[in-house]
Amino acid sequence: MVFISLIKAFIFGGLICGLSELVISKFKLLPIHITCGLVVVGGALEFYGIYDKFLDIFGCGAMIPISSFGHSLVHAAIEKSKETGFLGVFKGVFDMVAPGISFSILIAFVLSLFFKPRS
Repeated sequence: MVFISLIKAFIFGGLICGLSELVISKFKLLPIHITCGLVVVGGALEFYGIYDKFLDIFGCGAMIPISSFGHSLVHAAIEKSKETGFLGVFKGVFDMVAPGISFSILIAFVLSLFFKPRS
């Protein structure tokens, strides 16, 4: 059962990476364009209720890519807006993604203590 979950995660992550590489090659975009695009696509898929189906099918494979960040932003905004109204859209975004952003900042700081930039 675990092996099947790993295969599903690999397939989903591979599809996202493969499609991203095709878009980069075809349209001569920078990686930051793909990153922003995947966040927007993840948010749009969550808005229409499609990303949750990806989570059911692919499990952790759908939670790891950057598109999951867009999913988390929109999901939190929708949930909080149901509770508190329109202002919940702005409050909810920070509730769900704050731990991930904080951890990323902490790890970046710790790594900066050990490594020096090449410039």
